[in-house]
Amino acid sequence: KDIEKKTPKHFNEVIKDIRKPYFDIEIYCENNFNGDINVYKKEFQTLFINTLIEYFKNELKEELDIYSFNISESSGNCIKTKKYKISYHFVLSNFKLNMLSMKYLHKDFIEYSKNTPLKNYGKLDEIIDKNVYKTNQLWRMVNSSKITDPSRVMKFINNQDIKKHLIGYFDNTEKYLDLKYLEEKYTKKTYKINSNMLNNEQEEKLEEDQNTKSYLKFVKNKK
Repeated sequence: KDIEKKTPKHFNEVIKDIRKPYFDIEIYCENNFNGDINVYKKEFQTLFINTLIEYFKNELKEELDIYSFNISESSGNCIKTKKYKISYHFVLSNFKLNMLSMKYLHKDFIEYSKNTPLKNYGKLDEIIDKNVYKTNQLWRMVNSSKITDPSRVMKFINNQDIKKHLIGYFDNTEKYLDLKYLEEKYTKKTYKINSNMLNNEQEEKLEEDQNTKSYLKFVKNKK
């Protein structure tokens, strides 16, 4: 009700640890962009959805469809950069996970997308914002704008049930994603050493689980 009454609206959701999967898209168009911006946005939106569906199926062995996505948009002229900014929020309503898993899900999806047409839109770790995966993260709500940029209001694109767009709201139908293996995948560090430096027993002892849960993998430098 407060969101409906207050004008202008600057409401944010405070995200705790457990959350729905979500993605914050930011694409800046150069001032000499001469295409149809609406067509450009629609093409990106469709490609992003299809790529994420493929990623979940191929990499996570989980099923997504078009109805899994809750999308909002606040595209418009950006006060800070003086450029047209394409801005989307994508929230997936049928899964939940913790903050660290979401962080590595984002990283893994970017690596996957580097081999898809999404790479043609620019640097993926900038387009798919990596700075929104923290505990107590603020997430702008639908029908709200940033205080510093009040003209760009976040609007529904689909599914106007605002609860579906809330990252921390659950109706007990969401499947929990345990993605600990992704954390291990991206905290492995590989070092090259000369095989003549160590004997077999020493090599075996080099690979160990650190207290930080990082893994050291030493690979022989064969000539």
